[in-house]
Amino acid sequence: IYGNLAVAYSTSLSFLYGGSIMFFSNLLPIIILSLLAFIINLAREIIKGIPDIVGDIARNIKTIANTKGADFASKIAFYLVLLAIILSFIPYILRLFNIFSLLIILIADFIFINYSYKTYVNPEKEVAYKTKQYFLLGMFIALIGFLIGVSYESVSYTHLTLPTNREV
Repeated sequence: IYGNLAVAYSTSLSFLYGGSIMFFSNLLPIIILSLLAFIINLAREIIKGIPDIVGDIARNIKTIANTKGADFASKIAFYLVLLAIILSFIPYILRLFNIFSLLIILIADFIFINYSYKTYVNPEKEVAYKTKQYFLLGMFIALIGFLIGVSYESVSYTHLTLPTNREV
């Protein structure tokens, strides 16, 4: 599990570092993206352990899947995905993103919930392998949604100006 956490953490940091060097007026969407990247990558890493059970045991690599079982690992991954989906609404609720970016993120959420559920009900090697592949597609779509949302957020504040004395 420490390896899974390390991979998820390093992935999430890339969004945080990349976003912090940009000129965005509000880092909150970047922090949320980083948190979601951590959770989804952790779920994907746990799912990736399911097809690798035999090889990981042979190499003495301890994963959730080979220590607690594929069924338990698929459940943990599914609940992580549920958490990420719930959190993915925060930028829209806080009015950081518009409805268009939310709709794109919902497509990614559908991919995540659909495939993690398939692994949840059938934690077999082939299903888990397909799930980890589709998670990559979901991550790409979610990234597009967040990029559109961050662009919307940074553009929406450029038109805000304080009234001058003449306008009051």
